[in-house]
Amino acid sequence: MTLTDILKRCCESPDLHLAERTIPQFQAYALGYEFHANLEPEDFDYDAFTDAVKGDYGVCDSWPSNVATWSFLEAVEGAERSLSRYLDYRTRLASPTRKAPEVHARVDLFKGLSSMEAIRKRPGMYFGNDAAASHLWSMLSGCSWAEMDTTGKPGKAHAFQALFQSWIEERFPFSNGIPWHRTFHFVSLGSAERSLSTFFDHFDLFQSGERPDCLSKTARTIMKNIAEEFGTDPSDMEDAIKRIAPI
Repeated sequence: MTLTDILKRCCESPDLHLAERTIPQFQAYALGYEFHANLEPEDFDYDAFTDAVKGDYGVCDSWPSNVATWSFLEAVEGAERSLSRYLDYRTRLASPTRKAPEVHARVDLFKGLSSMEAIRKRPGMYFGNDAAASHLWSMLSGCSWAEMDTTGKPGKAHAFQALFQSWIEERFPFSNGIPWHRTFHFVSLGSAERSLSTFFDHFDLFQSGERPDCLSKTARTIMKNIAEEFGTDPSDMEDAIKRIAPI
């Protein structure tokens, strides 16, 4: 599979592969894919891509030097249509190559998610300035599909997506049938940054084997502060604190 191949199927069935139909979400998907499998090399000259876009949109003399080509496509075509336009350009400009595939050392995606020094510390480095829980969903989706492509059967990422989805639905009953990244977006009041931290808080709870109805990280901090401040056991307040601090 080449980058163009996985882009094509994301455009054909976006709801199956991506959290949102945008180029940044596809980039997160491709990152997740490469956590598990090496993409086949192809010739795609990004300078030629930029020149083609400049010519097609008539901006050769007024191209903003600090704007990425895909960002320009998003600005003029809209987030969703820009993904299809990007596929058009890759289909036109990418070609097979005889280069040997670059073999990358395999990295355990879940160790990367668990580490305080990796994705959760610098999400912008991986997903851009608008990094959100949705990018993590797309990344995990990419890893899951790479597992299917290489082994022909669901793997660790697929199992996590399914089990974590069920865990979140049980924790937030209103979210039944709603992808977990949208649930985090809702409970975070639309804040991309907050949706990321909410994901990692719940990822840690899930990975440590906590029940879906367990106290949130915030609620545990409140309970601890009450106990330390007043020297009393706040257990009888647990239900109330759980309601006011669900995340």
